[in-house]
Amino acid sequence: MEALSKRENVVPKDVVLVELSKFVENWTFEKQEDYKLEESYPQVIVAMMKGLVVFDEKFKPTVTLLVPLTDQDDVAVVSHIEFRTRLKPTDLANITKGLDITKQQVEYTLRCLCYITKKERAYLDKFSKFDYKVIEQIASVFF
Repeated sequence: MEALSKRENVVPKDVVLVELSKFVENWTFEKQEDYKLEESYPQVIVAMMKGLVVFDEKFKPTVTLLVPLTDQDDVAVVSHIEFRTRLKPTDLANITKGLDITKQQVEYTLRCLCYITKKERAYLDKFSKFDYKVIEQIASVFF
């Protein structure tokens, strides 16, 4: 993606790996080796190096979209994604209502992504491929 390659790296990879490790461990309660982080979160690492993903002091992530969603007048409608960091059992029950999760994994994932990102389903199709992968990888620690 041309826009990504033109962005300068603003955070060194070694710093990114430390921060990502803290984030993953905070939400999954598992420490991961650097090579596992690189396998599981490759787009998140790139986005963090480009300054597109930041974590607050409680490890709550915010993603700045590489390709903001715009309206007909080219005005940004969605430029940042803030995440819910917990999928409560009652929310999970609502999300899975009517699903056979063993046969409808993609539907389950889409419903979880909508809930965690606080965005309607139509937005998921509009995110650039890179932004979608970053969102998906970050959200994976919450469900």
